[in-house]
Amino acid sequence: TARLRSAAVQRLPAGGVTGTVRGLRGAPLTGACVTAHGPSGTRSTTAVKDGRYLISGLRPGLYALEYRDCAAPGRYFAQWSGGTDLARSARQVKVTGSQFLTLAPVTLRPTSPAALVNIATPGWLSNSVSAGSLAASVRHGRISGLVTDRAGHPLKGICVYAVPQNAGVFYRVRTSKAGTYLSKPLKPGKYVVAFLPGCGNKGNWLLQFYKNTSNGDKATQVKVTAGQTTANINARLPLGGEIKGTVTSKSGARLSGICVSLTDRRGNQIGGAETGRGSYQLTSVPPGRYGVLFTTGCNNTGNYAPQFWKDKPLSARPTLIRIVPGRVASRINAVLAPGGEISGTVTLGTSSGQKLAGICVDVTGEGAASGIEEESATNASGQYLVNALATGSYQVSFSPGCNSEGNYLPATFPGSVHVTAGQVTAGANQALQPGAAVKGTVTSKASGKPAAGVCVQVYGDQDADEVYTGPDGSYFADQLPSGQYTVSFAGGCGSAGSYAPQYYDGQASEPGAAVLNLIQGKTEPGIDAALLPGGTVTGSVTSKTGRGLSDICVSVFTPAFADIFGPGIGQGFAQTYHGRYEIANLGPGQYQTD
Repeated sequence: TARLRSAAVQRLPAGGVTGTVRGLRGAPLTGACVTAHGPSGTRSTTAVKDGRYLISGLRPGLYALEYRDCAAPGRYFAQWSGGTDLARSARQVKVTGSQFLTLAPVTLRPTSPAALVNIATPGWLSNSVSAGSLAASVRHGRISGLVTDRAGHPLKGICVYAVPQNAGVFYRVRTSKAGTYLSKPLKPGKYVVAFLPGCGNKGNWLLQFYKNTSNGDKATQVKVTAGQTTANINARLPLGGEIKGTVTSKSGARLSGICVSLTDRRGNQIGGAETGRGSYQLTSVPPGRYGVLFTTGCNNTGNYAPQFWKDKPLSARPTLIRIVPGRVASRINAVLAPGGEISGTVTLGTSSGQKLAGICVDVTGEGAASGIEEESATNASGQYLVNALATGSYQVSFSPGCNSEGNYLPATFPGSVHVTAGQVTAGANQALQPGAAVKGTVTSKASGKPAAGVCVQVYGDQDADEVYTGPDGSYFADQLPSGQYTVSFAGGCGSAGSYAPQYYDGQASEPGAAVLNLIQGKTEPGIDAALLPGGTVTGSVTSKTGRGLSDICVSVFTPAFADIFGPGIGQGFAQTYHGRYEIANLGPGQYQTD
């Protein structure tokens, strides 16, 4: 039989991580890609509208988390857990058993000051409303002031942002020729006010928050009162430093679309620009010592190896440039050498099998090449080419997902692939094996109707997959290696109402769940569930004055669950909105809140 009782099987259940990704001014970053690298290989997900992500099916062990903006690539720097920009410096997180570890929110850094002013981009202000509609619903106040340089000369075209204390809607205005500004009508409350160039002013001015600080955490909050204008919220902007230079190929061709990144002494990126016709300029640079990194990726797909200024490889510490306010560090030039390349073919089953298109190919540097990551995808003939690599050794991994969602198992090329700059290393071929699959239908036990939007997790000691049911209640989970798996069902992936969690087949808890013996290349059908109604916990969170608080995280858990997994791990999560929260899809029992 394909089904065994879990009491007869010793296995280690998979766990997961969850958290939120934020962008400019703490706004949720919808569409951010989050990837976990560790014992389960590489597993990825995409943040939903509120910036929240969840990666399930992680085997116990240490994982490095990578965060990227997939909604608008190039808007933010990629970041690894621990706040570093380099994979080799990532702080790993520990996944134990079947826990879901809640990680601290991650805020990505914009690639340039220009990104800070483009707040009208769709998705950046998903909760924004017009000033007119706000004015119709509540009385408002305003903020006014004067922006000058340190000598007192008025500055025209400076962007002025008013950011509410608890996030939400924020506005931008620009200073007049006289350096003055008057904000749009603002909802009463406390605001942080920021000043920076970009609204017509291309000067070399540093970002500043009221009152006279470059650190947003140390900003003085400005109180807005209904029917009044809070005046004299002024700023005197200091000059920043500048870095400029040219980027060419070995033949002398001026290169456009090269990413030029400002880095700290460890190589972590903290600002950036892009070359146009071979020239670049980094402005508004705070005083300090910085490195400069040159890479492809800003609309340049040429084969150029990455390097720090003064022809240093990524394995070395960058040569630092001292930046002084008001001065220009010029001739910070780069001549990029040809990079190395890796090529190969991906097939199904054997080397002579069907050529597979749309397979993702990820190349990760090792040793001296640590920190270099490039990706590509196979074409209609199953062939791929990855370029822009420095000399060194690399791991090459393959997985479906680049316009292919076929039932193929991820694989890694055996051993390391050695690359020499300026040469092609061919023959890094890979045959992917078909995976096992599970399918079934989920219904409501109360009504007998299909249950759409139910989360279905298939997990075992080898791998896991999480999918959700469609409008007809059906699901299909695949890309699983042979092994023994448990299937769980829970509301929360778009389902209406509240469903109690359940394990196959018909069990309320994991110890009694059936175990499926899945075999690669075969599909296990009929793994169905009829879900009972679930419980719901509601409540409110207020300040001591009784004001409802938004964006407070609330979790619920049973005492037994807390004893096993400790604090910070919950069985249900929610964020407050105007002080209220609701956590649905809970099984029967006694719960605590945190």
